[in-house]
Parts: sequence; C-alpha cells; structure tokens
Amino acid sequence: MLFPSLFALGKYHAVAAVSRAHFLELHQFTLDLIADAFLAMRELVVSLYRQDTSPLYVTVNANCLFPAGASLMHPHVQILITSLPYTQQASLVQACHHYFVDHATAYHQDLIQSELANAERYIAQTGAWHWLCVYAQLGSNEILGVHESCDDFPEFDENDLTALADGCLKH
Repeated sequence: MLFPSLFALGKYHAVAAVSRAHFLELHQFTLDLIADAFLAMRELVVSLYRQDTSPLYVTVNANCLFPAGASLMHPHVQILITSLPYTQQASLVQACHHYFVDHATAYHQDLIQSELANAERYIAQTGAWHWLCVYAQLGSNEILGVHESCDDFPEFDENDLTALADGCLKH
C-alpha cells in the first residue's frame, strides 16, 4: 500500500507499507513484498511524470532497521520525488555528465565492466543489476546496485524491479 507521508520532506513524498504487519523479522521480508513496493512506487513516478513537466529526481529509502536511522523496526519504504536533486544526487549527475564528456561512454556501464574484470569488489548479478562493494562507504554495510542499461526509475520494468528486490534481499 502506498500513501502520502504525513511529514513530507519533498514535493512528493510517499510511504509504501510493505506488509499488513507492522513488524517483520528479516527472514519474513519476501521477494513479492519488496517487489510489489517497488512496483507501486514506479507507478506513482510514471503517473507524476505525465502530470509534472519539471525535472523529477527520485530517491527510494528503506530505513526499517536501526543502522539506517529507523526509530522503529517496521516494514516501510519511502519514496521522495522532487524537482531539485538532493546534494548527493546532484553530485552524481554532475560527475556522470563530466565522465561522459571526457570518455564518450556511460560511467556506470564502464564501472560494471571494470569491476567484472578486476573481480575485487564485484559481488553478484541479479537480472540486469550488478552488486558491488563500494570503494568508499558513506554508511555502514553499504553495497552498490548498478543497472546495466536503465538510469531512470520509471524505465525499470517488472523484471528489473523484481531483480532489484531479489538483490536487496540477498546482498
């Protein structure tokens, strides 16, 4: 179930209740629960893209455990959609743009190829998602999921979002 956040932090801010239960142990998070939440959030973004012509930046946040800042352990995922990027998003967009200008290739595709070749930080692949240990962590237990071709949330199809959910559960 997707509903508006009572304490919106952006232009559009919704919460996905992943389960009817207000508490789930880690082993109770299933592929269907996580994938359905991602699919509902994608539907929201696709709908907003049709109505809002300003550039939209999407961030999906799952802070259902204490290391992520959760005050309660609960199976909710949040999506924030704004017309201005958050600082980290803006830095990534700018860095990827500069990389493309300098190399005429997409950074994330080159990253996947480099990590596959080096095999130092590469963890696994689920569908079109590649899972890597990050070079320099911004938080604890951080893993990077990189899609091999899509770079905009509403472009992900059901298979992409199911594979993303599978990777989140496994890695």
